[in-house]
Amino acid sequence: MGGNTDFKDMRALLLGYYGSHNLGDDMMMACLLDGMQSQGARVTVISEDPAETRARFGIPALQNTPLSGQWDFPGNWLRGDPFRLLRAIWNTDILVVGGGDLIRDDIGPQIFLYTVEKILVALLLGRPVYLANVGLPEPKTWYGGFCLRWILRCCKGVIVRDSRSVALQKKFAPENPCVHVHDVVMHLPEMVYGSSTAIPVFAPPSQSGSIAVCLRGQPNAYGRYVLEQKHIQGLAAGFDHLVEKHGVRIVFLPFQQGDEWGDNPLHRQVFAAMKMQDSATVREWTGNFKEVMECIGAARCVIAMRLHSAILALALRRPCILMPYDQKLDELGEHFALRPAIRSVDLENPEHLNLMLDAFLATVDSHVVANSGPLWENSIYRHFLESR
Repeated sequence: MGGNTDFKDMRALLLGYYGSHNLGDDMMMACLLDGMQSQGARVTVISEDPAETRARFGIPALQNTPLSGQWDFPGNWLRGDPFRLLRAIWNTDILVVGGGDLIRDDIGPQIFLYTVEKILVALLLGRPVYLANVGLPEPKTWYGGFCLRWILRCCKGVIVRDSRSVALQKKFAPENPCVHVHDVVMHLPEMVYGSSTAIPVFAPPSQSGSIAVCLRGQPNAYGRYVLEQKHIQGLAAGFDHLVEKHGVRIVFLPFQQGDEWGDNPLHRQVFAAMKMQDSATVREWTGNFKEVMECIGAARCVIAMRLHSAILALALRRPCILMPYDQKLDELGEHFALRPAIRSVDLENPEHLNLMLDAFLATVDSHVVANSGPLWENSIYRHFLESR
């Protein structure tokens, strides 16, 4: 620990699933970018859509691309994208791998390599690598365990957002420190509005007339949340019940754009199964952070399958019911004592689901969680600097 304590004029590459029209990833990128730039770093983002990233965030960006020929080979090499990415890694002072479950081997070697290969290249070239705001699932394969162990031992700094990741760091690289802080998106309202005192004061939840619903387009991606037609029918019946008994409007709010992995195809399926469609809206995806925060801040509660919809609910003091499709939502619920949670089996029992929702809304104001997380200027960036 120690050493130089600023990033002034340092060339930094920021790597994540950025530019993929995912609000959670965009929000993490914006927060990490703001913190690094505020310390003087000259940041370039490795993006899935560099033109869109440059236009929206006014930041230099280059095309993310596979280096190991996982797909689009040899087309991407003929276009020169891997050469430009390798040159950028060669010319950078640090590589920051920022945000989310980027290093996971439970969805195949191609996706696993997509992030890991850039980390390995940077380490082999002697470039310092930082992991910032990451989640680290337990490896399922021998190659996953081998690579993760080597990465954690070689990284200059590791900042994680869940205790599962802390346990993996202690298991694979106990000699290296690991810092555990809240997800950086917890600070997004403070960053967007300029200060914690400038964040709008929304009406108490019990006085709000809408419920924000943020489902995930592929809920069973990790084999933990089956959502077949009977579950969709059960969820739609639960929303009908909320409209009829509590007089609320259901607002489906997508965090991922697109027809294949986007959220709105599932939102529209649930909407189509509802009887009370006049009291429901499927919003189009937007990358405007303020619009999304206003929708969540105005809600009586947020029903969250998307992790960062729950993070924003906590940051904006909105009650939240989780639909935990992955371990990270389970841990978030445990940390903030978010009860109840809607699981797949609950959607097969409409009476049980309605009772659960009624009990929650009857005392909805008491479900506001006080966010006691660290202040923006004293959180992830202080640890980032101290690890240098």
